[in-house]
Amino acid sequence: MTIRIQWANLGIGFVLAAITINCSAAEPADAGFRAYILKAVEKLDAERRNGGYNRHKAYTQDIKYGNECCIPASRPKVSLNGPNPTMCVAAVAEVIVEALNFYGKETGDWSFLKRLPISSWKSGSTTGIKANIFMFQGSGSLGTAYALQKLGIGQHKPFSELIAGDFVNLNRTTKSGHAVVFMGFLKADTSGVQAEFPSNKTVGFRYFSAQGQNRPDGGFGYRNAYFSGACPTPRGRDDDCNVIKAYSLGSDGKIKQNQILLNSGEMFSPAHWKIEEAMALLEQRITRGIEEGTGLTRGAGLEEAVRTVLDRELSEDVSRYVDGTELD
Repeated sequence: MTIRIQWANLGIGFVLAAITINCSAAEPADAGFRAYILKAVEKLDAERRNGGYNRHKAYTQDIKYGNECCIPASRPKVSLNGPNPTMCVAAVAEVIVEALNFYGKETGDWSFLKRLPISSWKSGSTTGIKANIFMFQGSGSLGTAYALQKLGIGQHKPFSELIAGDFVNLNRTTKSGHAVVFMGFLKADTSGVQAEFPSNKTVGFRYFSAQGQNRPDGGFGYRNAYFSGACPTPRGRDDDCNVIKAYSLGSDGKIKQNQILLNSGEMFSPAHWKIEEAMALLEQRITRGIEEGTGLTRGAGLEEAVRTVLDRELSEDVSRYVDGTELD
């Protein structure tokens, strides 16, 4: 997935120098939802892998949301015997939806169907989860973790604190990017994956997503993401190279991370969501922006202007979903 607009407007040097974020995650609300994310990954890898990558398509099939049908695939069904093509942000969304389905079945808590309704997965509104995970124009989204935090269902966290079942949006020196499920840190000797952050010298991480344009194994699958300069020689078939290592460890031992170039975080189980608080905060920010930008005050069209911003349909830019995992 490219980040063409960001690179063209800001440039690598400007972003790294001016928008570095000190990232120190608060204690997570709970760690339980990762188990459902990993169950969804296992299910999709077993049942829907290798359906192909196509940036113009979303979802490998029509997806039930609890007892509601359906979050639709973005095209007529192509294959009756297997998965259809998809792309990375849709892959992450498909994982989350199936994880929520697992959560509902195992806990009996289906409250998410009302608090994050199926319409939020279908529409491109400012407050919809689709527009924010898919990074529609005007959403301001930096990736999955940004979307989860904005909607009150997750939070940003430093790369060094990630656990399998968390989320990453990476960017590459080749000016492309990717949305993925984090599966663990790569060992420096390329012998495998480990759960604990090894050090500031870590070479990369393993992930699950949809990728592989023009490859026979394209679609859902695992890859190894290597930071720039750390890719093995010769490069393996499943090695994703040139990822920007957009963090460093300070002398105080705390990680300093650019969440624009390496957007990372976790999702909470529905019992710990704070959607109402997040929406109130978003409305306050929009209200303040309109007041400062237009001079409108309450009773003079302000509420209507705020509602217009919240409800407006944003547009998708499929040029941002160009795959960057093909072998050179």
